Amino acid sequence: MNTNAVYVKKVKRKYLVNERLLYSMIGPHPRIVECLNTNLYDLPADSRIEVAGKEPIRLALAPNGDLACYMADHPDIPQHTRAKWGVQIAEGIAFIHSRNIVWGDCSPKNILLNADLDAMLCDFAGSALPGIGNSCAPPYRYTNPNIDFGFNFTGHRKIDTFAFGCVFLEILTWTPEASDQDWVPNVHRGGLSFDRERLLIDTVVFASFKEIVENCWDDKYEDCGQLFAAVSAAWEKFKQFEGST
Repeated sequence: MNTNAVYVKKVKRKYLVNERLLYSMIGPHPRIVECLNTNLYDLPADSRIEVAGKEPIRLALAPNGDLACYMADHPDIPQHTRAKWGVQIAEGIAFIHSRNIVWGDCSPKNILLNADLDAMLCDFAGSALPGIGNSCAPPYRYTNPNIDFGFNFTGHRKIDTFAFGCVFLEILTWTPEASDQDWVPNVHRGGLSFDRERLLIDTVVFASFKEIVENCWDDKYEDCGQLFAAVSAAWEKFKQFEGST
């Protein structure tokens, strides 16, 4: 990534505090957009909240933009690349879950692509941190209908695993003709008996990837550690499948 290009994030202070806290807790990772405020990684635990909102967050720019825009601009993305993104997104969420954090906003617009077209997660302003505040919810079409986002909601990892299934399906099946009309309301997700969703998932050629999407919708994964292991195993099978065709 070009660290000379800087994106300065200025948001409401309460969200800025949350995101700065997250970066201070997790440290750098190749699947997380790079934070250039290096001091964030060194904040002592007892001073994080006190200093967290006092300056903007400076993030390295991703030369290839967000995943949603990239897919819209590139109609012929190979299945190998699409599958690789799924593995990398699952890796990033698994890393966050290993730090007891719920991302809460998994969608293609919050997945950035670096110069090598590798995926990185971004936008953690509404993430659920250990013992701190509420998580936001992903856009409606990626929201788990089995979770009650009530007043006292404090985040659940299955928000991220369910949303991953939706995003992975979108990545695998997206075409230039795709639009929001291809997605029914999320209240229908999980049962897989409604026409548009059923048609989309039935277009996934590789059976292991299709199974992962269905397992995400059925809340089969407790966290993204389990999901990442499943996606990684499917990725290895997919590479063998590619090599044999």
